[in-house]
Amino acid sequence: MNKVILVGNLGADPEVVETQGGTTILKIRMATKERVKLDNGSYGDGSEWHNVVMFGKGAAGLSRILKKGDRIGVDGSISTSSWEKDGVMKYRTEIKTFDIELLGSKQGGGRQSEYGVTNPTYSQPDDSEIPF
Repeated sequence: MNKVILVGNLGADPEVVETQGGTTILKIRMATKERVKLDNGSYGDGSEWHNVVMFGKGAAGLSRILKKGDRIGVDGSISTSSWEKDGVMKYRTEIKTFDIELLGSKQGGGRQSEYGVTNPTYSQPDDSEIPF
């Protein structure tokens, strides 16, 4: 089973692209925190960065809502691709998701409910919207 659940913050505003076939793709850079042991033996916080992609109608809606610093939850799967450029193999790991939930923002901005969870969750589109 290929299943990933992440909770973290957007490191930049999302990027939106549209395929020639008209499918919307939302690209997100997301950071999660983890406890790491430092050289001096103490512990501190480290960050792990993730590339997240979302396809379809939900991606277009989220592109208008999400902003840098927002806290989100992502439910998806790991996807790895490779290609050759100038004789060198390149690799990319992404989280493909159909479910992103806005959990709040650093600025507040009136987008957070009294219970800390806001705005809709965007779920998986039908198979005709998936470009792969």
